[in-house]
Parts: sequence; C-alpha cells; structure tokens
Amino acid sequence: MCGGKAERQRLNQREWEKEYAWALSRNQIPRAADGEVCRNRLLSSLETGNEEIVVFRAGAGYGKTTVMAEWAQTHRARSCWYHLHESDNDVFCFLRGIAASFLCAGTENASDMDQFIKETWKDFFEMSETFFFCCFSALPAEEFYVCLDSFEVITDEKVQSFLLQFMEYGTGRVRFFFTARGGFPEFLAAGLMRGQVREIGAEELRFEEWETGLLLNRITGRGLPEHIAKSVQEYTKGWPAGVVFAARELKSGKCGPDNSVLSDRTNLYHYMFYEIFRKLSFDMQQFLLGISVFEKIEAAVCNYALKRTDAEGMLEYLVRENLFLTRSASEQRSYHCEQIFAGFLRERLPAIRREQILLRAAEYYARRRNWEDAARYGMECGQKGCGIVAAIVEKQALLMYESGKNKLLGIWIDYLCSFREELTEAALFCIYGCLHREGKEEEAAEILAEAAEKAYQKQRVDLYETYLCELKHLWETEKSGKRQGLFVVCLGNFLVRGKNGELAWRTKKTKELFACLFHEEGRWTARDILMERLWPEKPAEKAVGLFHTTVSYLRKTLTENELADVLLSKNQSYAVDMEYITSDLGVLRRWYDGLRDGRMPEGENPRQLLEMHYRGYMYEEDYPWAAVYKEHVEQRYLWILRELAEQKLAEEKFISAAAYLRRAAEIDGYDISVLGLLVKCLLLGGDLAGARREYARIACVEREITGREQAESFESFVRKFSESKNF
Repeated sequence: MCGGKAERQRLNQREWEKEYAWALSRNQIPRAADGEVCRNRLLSSLETGNEEIVVFRAGAGYGKTTVMAEWAQTHRARSCWYHLHESDNDVFCFLRGIAASFLCAGTENASDMDQFIKETWKDFFEMSETFFFCCFSALPAEEFYVCLDSFEVITDEKVQSFLLQFMEYGTGRVRFFFTARGGFPEFLAAGLMRGQVREIGAEELRFEEWETGLLLNRITGRGLPEHIAKSVQEYTKGWPAGVVFAARELKSGKCGPDNSVLSDRTNLYHYMFYEIFRKLSFDMQQFLLGISVFEKIEAAVCNYALKRTDAEGMLEYLVRENLFLTRSASEQRSYHCEQIFAGFLRERLPAIRREQILLRAAEYYARRRNWEDAARYGMECGQKGCGIVAAIVEKQALLMYESGKNKLLGIWIDYLCSFREELTEAALFCIYGCLHREGKEEEAAEILAEAAEKAYQKQRVDLYETYLCELKHLWETEKSGKRQGLFVVCLGNFLVRGKNGELAWRTKKTKELFACLFHEEGRWTARDILMERLWPEKPAEKAVGLFHTTVSYLRKTLTENELADVLLSKNQSYAVDMEYITSDLGVLRRWYDGLRDGRMPEGENPRQLLEMHYRGYMYEEDYPWAAVYKEHVEQRYLWILRELAEQKLAEEKFISAAAYLRRAAEIDGYDISVLGLLVKCLLLGGDLAGARREYARIACVEREITGREQAESFESFVRKFSESKNF
C-alpha cells in the first residue's frame, strides 16, 4: 500500500512537471514579425486610457495577438503572457499556467509562488486568498499587465470566477488584457457597463491606408506606387492578414504594377480554411457558402433561397462571433460579406448549387415586385434566369423608360439577346420595342423577325400577321429615312429622351417651352402666345428678350442630341416636327382612335395600358396652359379601359376584364359604376375574396359621398347576383 501511495505521488509530481514545462512554451511574449508595422496610434490610446481591462475582439487575422504582444514587449519588465489552451478550463491547469507566466516574467518572489502552487494546488478553493497574496507580493510596485491570449477557449465558470476575484484584488495594481475571436466574454459584461472594460474590435484593428502602404514597402523591400497600396486597401479593407498575403505575393513578383492584387489566392484561402472555416460545423459551413452569392444579405431571402427557417439566428450568430459577416451600417436588418471573404466562400460553392440559390433569390424578389434585384440575380444564373428577366422586361419596360432607367433596361436587354432561342415570341416582341425606341433599328428588325418566326412555328397566326405588319412598317420607315429621335413621357413627370439619354435643360423655361410646343402637337404657335403662356406677368419688352434666350437654349439642347431640325420656326411662329417624336400620350391616342373606329390598333399590346405609369397629364409640372387638357386625357384613358373591359367581358375573359376595371378604379376611385362592374367580373371569375374587398370599397365611397351606410350586405348581393347573373 505504501509503495502504491509513493508511486501515485511520484506520478503526480511527473504530471505536474510535464504540464508545467509545457505551459512554459506558452508564456513567452511573441516576437515581432519581419516588417511588422507598430500600431502606435492604438498603443497610445491604451497608454492614456484608464480602463482596468482591455479586450481585443475580432475574427482571425485581425492582429489581436500582435497588438497585445506589442504592448507587452513595450512594457516587458511589467508584463506576463499566457497563451490559453482548452486544457485551461481545468482551474488547476489554468492556475499553474498563471504561476508559470509570473515566473517567466521574472517578477520578485515568483519562485515562492511557484513552490506554493506545487505544494497546495489540489486545495485551490481553500487557499485562493493566500494564492492572491503570493501573486501580489511578487508584483513590482508599478502597474502590472497580465496578458491572456486566445481567451475564447475558456468556458469554465470556475476559471472565470477566479479571474473576477483576481481583478478585484488587483484593482489599481494589475491591468488585464484579453484577445478573443468569438463573442464578448460575458463574465466581463458588468465591468463593461461600469466603464472598467475597453473593447477593441475589428474596425480599430484594421490597417489605415498609410499603414497598409508602409507594411507593403517593408515586406517587399521597395517603395511601391501609391495606387498599389490603394488597390490592396480596397480589396482587403485593411484586414491585416490579407495585407500581409498581398505583400508576400508582391514580394514574389506575382503581381504586376497594375491594380490587380492577389492574382494567386491559394495561400490566403488556405489560411482562411484552416484558421476559420474548418472549425465550423458542417451546417454553418453550408449556410456560409449559400449566402456568399448575395451582395446584400437579408434573413428573408436567405430562408427562401436556402430553404431554411433559421437564417436570422444564424446571421446574428455569425456577426456576434466575428465569422466572415458584418452588419450593414445603412440598413438595420441586412448584412454583407466583404469581398475578400466572399471570394473564398464562392470558390468553394459548387456551380450547380450557386445557380439554384441565385434562381430562388430571383424568384423571391420577383414575388415581392423588387424587379431590379430579381433581374440582377436572374442574370447571374446565366441561361436559367432568362425566363425571369424576360418576364420582368415585358412587365416593366415602359415604366423603366418613364422613370429614366433606360440604361439599366439596356443591360437587361443585352443579357436577353444572348439567349434569344430561350425566349417566347412575346418577350422577343417586347425587346424589339425597346430597341426600336432606342433607335437601334437593325437589331430591332432582327429580333422582330425571330418573334414572327416563333409565332409561325406555334401556329399563332394573329401574332404572326401582327409582327409581319410591324416589320414591314419598320422597313418602310428605314427606307424612307425617317427616324424616331425623341421619346416624350408626359403622363406623369415630363421627361424627354434622346439617343444619348434624358435631355438636360438649361433652365426650367427651356423645358416648359418644349412642353408647350409638344402640347400643340406640331401646330404652329405664334411667338406672342408662347410668351403669354411662359411669362404672363412680364412686360412685353422683357418677355421678348427672355423668349429669344430660351429659344436659343432649346436649339442648343436639341443640337447636342443631333436633333436640331426638330424645332421649326417661320414668321415669328414656332412648332416641333412630330415626325421625330414619339410619346406615351401617342400610345394612348392610338388606342383611343382605334377603339373609337371599332378596331384594335396595329402593333400595340393592350398590356401596356395596364402597365402605363399614369398619374395625369404633365402631373408634376405646374403649367396653367395644360390644366384643361389634363381632364380631357384622363377621361379618354378611362374610356379606353372601360371599352377593353367590356370587350373581354363579352369574350367571357372575366379576370382580364377585371384587370382593366381595377386600373380604372385606381385612377378614379369614386366611379361606383366601374367598381360595381369590377365586383361582378370578380364574382364571375371566381375571385370571391377580391369581390368582397371591392364591394367594401363601394360601401366606403357611398358613405363618403352620401353619408349613408350601404343597405345590402355582400352575402345578399352575391345571392341575388348568382340567381340572375345579369349585368
């Protein structure tokens, strides 16, 4: 028995010596790397700060340990260092490490503390106060710094409790420094609230541009052009590890003197994989790979595109743990992954999986009528996204022109033209209309011919004949030398676009003069009438000078767009040549004239009437001379919608009829006859919920107009209607 006891004591002593020797390798303050940039600004702020605890908290590669080591080296005589390990969750192992760090720091009486630990380490909780006495008796008279590296590995509450006691005993004498990759150490939260803790995060640890340039020069051993430092800073956003890898590559000569950096990212990506990515759970890895396709990351689209329900919690966890993700400053519930990290993740994402996610993201945004994001993600899918983008172009082309987004629409059109064989004849016809409006007649004719061919293959004779007629008109126009120079939007904001985009007016009166001439639709208008409209309050002699200046500005604007001959003048009268002008009002007029004559206008799609961005004739412009015509235009538009609705109703296309009536109700919400007809169309089309909503709307209108409640309930109305079904 005695032999057994002696053997256990001998083994315990060997265990202590082995652990103690192993701990010593983690008590050395790391030396500065070659070319390292001293973070003087950050260190100076620590010198002047009076916080008892400093926490460096950021992801891998932000230089947390490096900055803390700079501090410890600067105050070497008053600093101890301990690199923590998971084994330090054993409070006795942690205690021995602390003792060893004091011993390596060369503090007075540290050997006595070491001997004390060897003799009493198994009775820690009984001798904690004695241990603290030994610690503080070993400290120098000046303030002492305890530096604990990689604190994220410590989860044991006993160790954390010991540290809190240590801090309490050491108030005024000991200052603690921690580095941590993950979330903020929760046991220090009370100290953070009291102002005893300073947290230094990723933003403070990032290199500024001058620091990036200095590190690049030191590592490469030569002075690099400023644009190289700017390029590295832009790509890495000051992430220290990224800057170091860029510097190593520049030193090896792999980067030329252009703006490209890290053309070979192999080593950088290996670092990200081994230091960060591989330590995550498989589910977290798959989530990160999936969200890497998004520029703006939102929980809702992540849930939809990745077929999950926990995206919000996952995103919050990633931000909290400093794992690749940061919260967007501009939007509260959106996040972004910086370019350098997103590149690593996207390289590991299989191409098929990437397409699937992008396609679902496009569907998500399309369902929410966020057309721009839907089209952007659709285009990133390559050929698989052309259906979504084509549907968006068909629906939004006219509105895009009216809102001045013709450049973006052009990008969508260029994308779709690469996948013509995948598009329907309707989509091709829409693309033709966009190209035609932009003056790209040759491309437009080619697309229109393909639309006609597809319509013929599908035996859509009506469409085939329509497209051929339009193609013939296009060829005749091109042959006669006509050109559509300007497109005018006047059923909302008054905008004029030429082949170079929206016209920029020198003055408001220049714009009003053109609007006034357009309003006259090519009719000659005397100078005096124009002056009276534009400057009714000015004396005649003053108005003459203003008029001629304004005409000069208008000619210059049109000349800059190669359309000087649009403005006509003779005998002190002026007009615009409508041969060079198309407009949304022209579309409305063609529909009115055609339906009044009992025919459908050639080459026009009735869908454009539903998508027309109508808010009133020159709605945003306060032109008194246009006031009377506003009501005239609105009544014609309402008549067209009502006429088309009645045609669809006669064809028993009730939902289509309801669409025209709903648009009419949006324009004039007080027309009870339209609302009543809409309710009946919805009932015939089987949309009971929609009919109920519109019936309630009728009740609100009647109450507002007459002050009386509607007598008949919706259920009673439906019952009577189902019995008669008579309009």
